[in-house]
Amino acid sequence: MDAVALPRRSALVLALAALGLVATLAPAKSMGATPTIKDPHGIACPAAPSGWYNPPGDATATTGGGRTIIAPGTVIESDEGAQGGNTVNITCDYFTQAGKHLVVDLLYALPTDPNPVNDFYFGCTSSGTSWTESQRMFRQTATRMWAAVAFFDELKQLKSSDVPAFQDVARRLLQNASGYAHNCSLRVAETPALSRFQFMFDVAAGRATGLFFTQGLDPKVQPIVAMGVPAMTLHLKTKGTRRPLTLEVRQGDFFPGQIGKTRRQVKLGVVVKSSKVPGCPVGSTGTLTITTAPSVLLRVCSQSFLQGTVKDAAIVSI
Repeated sequence: MDAVALPRRSALVLALAALGLVATLAPAKSMGATPTIKDPHGIACPAAPSGWYNPPGDATATTGGGRTIIAPGTVIESDEGAQGGNTVNITCDYFTQAGKHLVVDLLYALPTDPNPVNDFYFGCTSSGTSWTESQRMFRQTATRMWAAVAFFDELKQLKSSDVPAFQDVARRLLQNASGYAHNCSLRVAETPALSRFQFMFDVAAGRATGLFFTQGLDPKVQPIVAMGVPAMTLHLKTKGTRRPLTLEVRQGDFFPGQIGKTRRQVKLGVVVKSSKVPGCPVGSTGTLTITTAPSVLLRVCSQSFLQGTVKDAAIVSI
C-alpha cells in the first residue's frame, strides 16, 4: 500500500504498528486543573519547500486544500458516525507540478486523554527516527508534549536536496501544535471516568458544533470538566437587520435527562469576543442553551436570541 496516498488514514499510525512498537500501560493522569481542548483548525500546514506547493483551502474546513484533520467528533465520509478516541491526526499534502505527492503527518494526544502512553504508542522521551536512504522515513517526537510528526518516501519521490527542507516542514508542523497536546507530565492517581459528548445546532443565525466532557453519573446535572468548542459567529436579527456576534464558550453543565421523559440539555456560559449587535459590547457574558427538543436559546446583554425555527439540534455520546 502506498503510504503517501493515505490522507484519511494516518500513515504515521500505520508505520508505528508496522514497526512493532508496543503500547505500555500507564496510570491515568489526575484531572487537576480543567483541561481545555483547542480547535485543531488553528494548526496550519507550513509553507511548502521550493518546487513544491500546498494547495490553499478553507482554514475552518476539516478537509480540503492541502490539509485533513481527523479528531474526535469528526465525521468521515467513508466511515459510519463520528470519530472517537483521544488523539488528533493532521495531514499536510505537498505536491509538485509534475505530479509528485508527499504527506507530512502530525499526531498528538488530547489534553483530556486519561492514558496517553496507552493511546500514543510511545512517550515523550522517544528519539524518533533519523532519515536514511534505505528506510526513507523521518519521524520526530516533541520533548514537552505527546506529539509526533513523520513523513515517508517509499516511492523515492524526494531528491537528496529535498530531504532537509521537508525535515524543516515537519519540525515547524510540530511546533505549530504547541499548546494543543497533552503535556509530558503524568501523575499517578486514580481518575474518575469521563464521558464525552458532541453538540451541534443549525439555526437561521448560523450553525455550531463542539465537544465537551463530563465526570460522574448524576442523573440530574453533570458539570462539564473539559471542552473543545471553537469560537462561534452567529448573525443575530436585531431591529430587522442581521448583525454578527462572536462568542467564546467558557464553562457549562450537562443535563442528561431521562429516556422517553425529558430531553438532553447542555447549558454553556459564553462571553462576547466581537460584536456588531447594538447594546452588546465585547466582554459581555451570558448563556447558550441547546436541547434535543430541539431548541436553542441565547441569553446575553439582557436580550434573548435564537428562539425561532431550529433546523437541527443534537447532543450525542461519542
